[in-house]
Amino acid sequence: MKIFCMEGNYAGCGITKCMSVLPDSTLLYSERPFFVPDFDPCFTARLSVALRINRLGKNVDPKFAPRYYCEWTAAISIRANGMLQSLRSHGLPWDSAIAFDRSLIAGNFMQVTDSDASGDPVIPDLLLKLDGEVKAVWSHAEMTTSINESIAYASSENTIKTGDLVLCALSPAQTQLTPGHLLEIITNENDILLTTPIR
Repeated sequence: MKIFCMEGNYAGCGITKCMSVLPDSTLLYSERPFFVPDFDPCFTARLSVALRINRLGKNVDPKFAPRYYCEWTAAISIRANGMLQSLRSHGLPWDSAIAFDRSLIAGNFMQVTDSDASGDPVIPDLLLKLDGEVKAVWSHAEMTTSINESIAYASSENTIKTGDLVLCALSPAQTQLTPGHLLEIITNENDILLTTPIR
């Protein structure tokens, strides 16, 4: 299982679009605690939507992308900010700062039940809360490349397989994490998708 993470695919993010590939060891599921590591002074959370791949594919055309997923969820990418800034400034790969163990939190999966005029799945706006206070909002309308185009992009250089996840766009807002707090993601309809205590 692999996790494909689209970078630079959200309005205002300020970076060039690219794809990071994370191993399955980065995955942490909802309700399990995230233990803040000690190898960086600042860890931040960024909000995204993840689609779960349900069949094998390579070089998928965007118009056929809906055949390759039927479930979605909210996800949080946790990053070691100091390390990430240092790696970027030296032109080095980001892996150490974004692909460490349990750095990707996935919520409860929901069925894709509808699509919009472009063929993209209809996904409600998502709110990232820290101790009940809204820290970030994710909106499908702010994506610069559609979900189906993101699936196509992920499959252009890699074979996507059943069980893989594709994070389609990371919101630019970053929420700093410290022990003793609670992260939640809810939809704008108050459905809870993810709950994670920070330890």
